[in-house]
Amino acid sequence: WVQVENIAFIAKTDTLPSKIIESNDKLYLHFPNQHIVVFDIFGSYLKTLPIACDNISIHNDILVCQAKNQIDIYNLVES
Repeated sequence: WVQVENIAFIAKTDTLPSKIIESNDKLYLHFPNQHIVVFDIFGSYLKTLPIACDNISIHNDILVCQAKNQIDIYNLVES
């Protein structure tokens, strides 16, 4: 028996993600102007990134976040 959580419960929002990105065995669900929820390749919840942006892209563990007239870059590699 496997219990599956509702994404809305995990993401703490009623909205749907606008973008889903797979990168380096992780799945990133982008909820615009709210946060990014991260899962492993098996669908287990890892963490929520408190990064509010309009649009995202991920390249080699680098998150590029566009919010209004600004672009922020984050290193996703955990130390």
